[in-house]
Amino acid sequence: MVIPLLPDDTIIDILEYLQDDRGSLYNCLFINHFWCQRVVRLLWRQPFYIPIERCSSLLNTYLLCFNDEEQRSLIPFNITLQNYKRPMFLYSSYLSELDSFFIDRAIVYFLYKEESPKYSIHVTEGVNFIYGHSQTEDYYRIHQLTSTFWRMLMRSCVKVNYLGLGSVGREHVYYADVPDNVQIFLNSSSIFSHIRKLYLNPLMSKNSITFLKHVPSICSNIRKLVFHELKPHTVDYPQIIINIIKAQPKIEDLDFLSFKKYGGIIISELIFLNLEFLNSLKFSNFYFSESPLILFSNFKLLKKLELIKCDKLDLVDFKYLPLKPFFINELILGYNNWDKDIDAKLISKIGANLKTFSTGSLTNSQIIRMIKNNCPNIINIEFSIDSSRVEFDKISTCFSKMKALESLYIHVLSDVEGYNFQLFGENLPHSLRSFKFGYTYNSAKILNNFLMNCNVPLESLYISFHNISLNHLDCLVRFANRCTTLRKVGLEDIQDQSHCHHKKLDIVEKLRRLVNLMKEIWQASSFDFKLVTSRN
Repeated sequence: MVIPLLPDDTIIDILEYLQDDRGSLYNCLFINHFWCQRVVRLLWRQPFYIPIERCSSLLNTYLLCFNDEEQRSLIPFNITLQNYKRPMFLYSSYLSELDSFFIDRAIVYFLYKEESPKYSIHVTEGVNFIYGHSQTEDYYRIHQLTSTFWRMLMRSCVKVNYLGLGSVGREHVYYADVPDNVQIFLNSSSIFSHIRKLYLNPLMSKNSITFLKHVPSICSNIRKLVFHELKPHTVDYPQIIINIIKAQPKIEDLDFLSFKKYGGIIISELIFLNLEFLNSLKFSNFYFSESPLILFSNFKLLKKLELIKCDKLDLVDFKYLPLKPFFINELILGYNNWDKDIDAKLISKIGANLKTFSTGSLTNSQIIRMIKNNCPNIINIEFSIDSSRVEFDKISTCFSKMKALESLYIHVLSDVEGYNFQLFGENLPHSLRSFKFGYTYNSAKILNNFLMNCNVPLESLYISFHNISLNHLDCLVRFANRCTTLRKVGLEDIQDQSHCHHKKLDIVEKLRRLVNLMKEIWQASSFDFKLVTSRN
């Protein structure tokens, strides 16, 4: 039987679904011309998020897109381009995400990957500028190539959904500014009119201020905004931020990171804004010289609130709030510089609306007890423990009362030998379907005590620890045989089996026949651990 050809729209939908599976996309390149065109567009939407060692070949491809004038501008700076014919595709036209940090990083590596060890060390560590001072030959070379590269992008890009300017917040960056040819940015309003996410953490400079002041006139459809406090400080910046926010009638997600000086001004201005579509609000390293609590009442659609390493929130602030609860569904708290009673008060104020809760360092059972008493609809809980003084038995007992709880993620960083994991297994609520457990101490006895007494119908179980032993695997096989509802088991140490003992491989294979065995990676960000799974 001849299989009918798929409609073009269906093929495009399939390829869009596979856009994160680059291996499969590469296999689709050679089917026919139509498939090749569509796949190339997907592969070159956001190509800069790659290991730095691959940046050189990426830059070589983009440099082929330079026109004659752009190529000639590099000659005085001893930057030579490979003399190849024009590429089959104008790859730069497919870019949908522009991030100055990753672009600058790629340019530095391209120029200096074969230079002295000093450059190589800095570049391979990911620092996107190799010195802290301008007016050097290196500075002018990088500056020229960066400016020319951005000129090419502004000439050829068609539709940009994300623009990131500056450091990504995890590395110290010397050169993270709006390019010198800022006027090209301002003349490219048709490109930036499609932006849905804007990340701003540039250095304070004339270029930065000029561009930021023009953002409201060239971007009006942004859904997510991420602001960092500029350094050195400028008194104009708070008003610039507010003007950008005002110009986005459908803003959904706001992040404020590292605001120590102008936090109070930002809060006092936000109170008077009608952000009717805002559903996510994050403050990290934020100094609340003005109370933000009224914001949480004003934003009617606010569903997610994140407060990380913040300061200056007081219990007195709750007295002036209306009696109605916050409509927040997801609350994330971590390492804030205030009394735990404030966290408890926030949970109480949200009450039955709370469905997902995450916290960094849990020091006592008060928070979990408050959730048990005030949040009957809680579905997901995630927390880490880094103190042996935590009342683990009391926490375990609280879980048994949470009748709607479906997912529980616990990361234990302290010595767990003193914790009663038998009681913990017994007290898990019958509603629980997914359990993720990370701990530092690789005791098979602890795992066995937990699994032997866990009688809930789990569907997925994720265990994070290194150096999985035969005893660990035996525990999991016994549990998988007993728990007939279990479908997925995630382990952190199953990917590389080339050096495994044959007995270990046999047990892994037994487990694989019982469940879908996954590769588990626990990624720590500011305090939490996030799940990434991939088929082994």
